[in-house]
Amino acid sequence: MRTPPDESRKRRCAASRQTMPIETMIRFVVSPDGWIVPDLRCRLPGRGIWVAAERAAIERAVQRRAFEAMARRPVQVPSALASMVDRQLADHVIGFLSLARKAGCAVCGFTAVSARLNDTRLAALAIAADGSERQIDTLLRRSRVPSHIRCLTSAELGVAFGRRTVVYAGLERGGLAKRTVVEAHRLSLLRR
Repeated sequence: MRTPPDESRKRRCAASRQTMPIETMIRFVVSPDGWIVPDLRCRLPGRGIWVAAERAAIERAVQRRAFEAMARRPVQVPSALASMVDRQLADHVIGFLSLARKAGCAVCGFTAVSARLNDTRLAALAIAADGSERQIDTLLRRSRVPSHIRCLTSAELGVAFGRRTVVYAGLERGGLAKRTVVEAHRLSLLRR
């Protein structure tokens, strides 16, 4: 018997008015001084205003004044809100990857990752969006890893691993890997 989807984990997008899972959305709140602020961790106080994690949806919400309508009062919106969300979400994903590296749950480099491709402990591969397509295809063909993260550049991956650039990384199974995959999915939707 199939269980019904958890309706409490869905919200209505302020831009499109469609109901979506919160894993594919960004929550915004109004700060005490009246500015719209992204709440990536969903912990800030106040009524949440949810928008699909897509650049076009955020821009549409700004253009249609959906934040004011949902907040039921005048609000100030930063001029480059979508870019701000992109940068904060990228920093969020990089932070999770950095924590995984420090915990010993992540490896980087083509040799280290390809040696662990058949390891059942790997939960995700993080591959730089600007990496060599030929090597990426070779790696993915041999991979049995269930999730792939392709939304960060090699420089952004490098920050997570304390290097100038990193093209390939692997994350071991666990709560940190799950959270990283969810946040990376939102970032990939935003950068599409």
